[in-house]
Amino acid sequence: MVLQELVSHAQDFGEKANMNLTKALETATQAKNVSGQRRREAQSARDNAANAHSDAMQVNREADSALNTAMEFKVSLLLRRLSLKVKLICQHTLALTDSSLTYTRMPA
Repeated sequence: MVLQELVSHAQDFGEKANMNLTKALETATQAKNVSGQRRREAQSARDNAANAHSDAMQVNREADSALNTAMEFKVSLLLRRLSLKVKLICQHTLALTDSSLTYTRMPA
């Protein structure tokens, strides 16, 4: 009878140990899955950050290009205005010289 009780206790102990091992395996599997998910999320976050950095660099390059274009356009407008002023000055000078020549050509 004592031997039978020892066998029964051993079986109970074995079943409890088996349940504990099963729970430990389930917990380890869940931890592995969570770890994998977190690793994927971390990689995704890193990729998103890299993409955001790349996008920011592209926007910066486009802003520089737009600024350069605007500056070239402004210089172009200034040169056009300047050439118009020079043209007006030349026309005025020609008008003055024409009137001066006409004045000096008049019979005395």
